[in-house]
Amino acid sequence: MCVALLFLCLPPLQFDTAIQQYWQAAMEHGYFRYNLTKPASRVLPGPMKFIALHNVDRGKLRRPPEAFTHIQQPFDWDKFHFGKVKHREVLMKLLPHIRWIQSETHEDHEYFNDVLINDSPIEFAHVLLVPHRGMTDGSPQIVSEYGLRLAVDLLLLSSHRNWFVVFNSLCAFASVNHQHYQAMYSPSPLPVQAWETVLVCNSLYRLSDTYHSFAFVVSWRGNGDQFALDILRVLKVLVANGIAHNLVLVRGESVSSILYRNMLVPRALIFPRKHFVGKKQQSSEFNVAALELAGMLVMYGDDAEFESMTEAKAKPHFADSQLNKSVLDGLMQEVVAEFNSTAEEHPLPSS
Repeated sequence: MCVALLFLCLPPLQFDTAIQQYWQAAMEHGYFRYNLTKPASRVLPGPMKFIALHNVDRGKLRRPPEAFTHIQQPFDWDKFHFGKVKHREVLMKLLPHIRWIQSETHEDHEYFNDVLINDSPIEFAHVLLVPHRGMTDGSPQIVSEYGLRLAVDLLLLSSHRNWFVVFNSLCAFASVNHQHYQAMYSPSPLPVQAWETVLVCNSLYRLSDTYHSFAFVVSWRGNGDQFALDILRVLKVLVANGIAHNLVLVRGESVSSILYRNMLVPRALIFPRKHFVGKKQQSSEFNVAALELAGMLVMYGDDAEFESMTEAKAKPHFADSQLNKSVLDGLMQEVVAEFNSTAEEHPLPSS
């Protein structure tokens, strides 16, 4: 399925066409662990508008996840990492500044940023972005400035409102300790795209208290570099405090009543949460990772469990991941101080 190597700067519509065609070709060639037919999905009645998505095969056939004990475990070459995947799983290569190139059967360059199939897909066109996949020093599952900027580009490349990008830290249901971001199309708009926010300061907001989980929300200020830098201000505090977290990048309703009114603009939601320590087990209902916090509940159980899921049954799952109020208050103070700082240096190192 590899095609000619072309250095192109193509409009978003062509990116959507390409990623869908390449992904579908990989499915037809049998590169996945299972053949993904369109998973059943339904919007649960209630104000949260959760999307329940039924994917039994992922629960049974995916690669067994690793066990983690803290969010900054060193990269381990003896464990599974994305340098071990076959070249046929590379769909395209992402370059900075919202550019991509098509894949080809050539020797990989260590500085390419690969967009891979997720061989155990949740939904259509489920892919992984792995910055500098071939570098020899290894990059653990911690957001870097360079990696996040690419993830923002990956969001912006698409013209589809249901395309989104997520990151799970270690101890927040990441499965592999190698920096990577997931992207896919949601079967319907993610609930988090429209959830209400409360202004904190500058471009920093938080989710309204009416929702199931606390989240910092970073608003779009007109360019990807500033957007990524503002997100990193939050992540700097969480990493420094050893706090597990999930990140969601979506196009959503503007959080500002003045700027970008009635427009879908990028927003980032960062969910600090309690550590999940050990090896991830697939719940028969759902685990609380980035997708679920964004409102898409990936369910692995039988048809009866899927059909009987309600908003009332879903909400208690989120309570176990929530930090207590005193911890959240302390994090808020540190994040606000970071946003009010006049320091110009980037809060996380490039890699």
